[in-house]
Amino acid sequence: MSMIFISHRGNISQIIPHRENSKEYIDEAIEKGYDVEIDIRTKDGNLWLGHDTPDYPVTIEWLCAREDKLWIHVKDYESLMTFCNNEIEFKYFCHQSDDFTLVSNGMVWCHKNR
Repeated sequence: MSMIFISHRGNISQIIPHRENSKEYIDEAIEKGYDVEIDIRTKDGNLWLGHDTPDYPVTIEWLCAREDKLWIHVKDYESLMTFCNNEIEFKYFCHQSDDFTLVSNGMVWCHKNR
């Protein structure tokens, strides 16, 4: 198994809060060869990128085009059900303050600072 480098919300070498979870920032990280952990939440039946708030609207089609590079942190129950009930094999997980959690593909997601 080879090592996977995963960008956190698009960040690679430093935290840039105003760009985190934006589609453009995510694509930049993917273009540089990274997988990307993203935050997804649902508001009014639509999917949004955003850690604490729904910041950037996103479609399933946009996610599908990048599904092999995305690690989706679902932030609410409705979003979780969207991915549980989808035929696409997205990598998704949910947690609050756990040191680790199980990802839908059977891998374990760990937090390095805990």
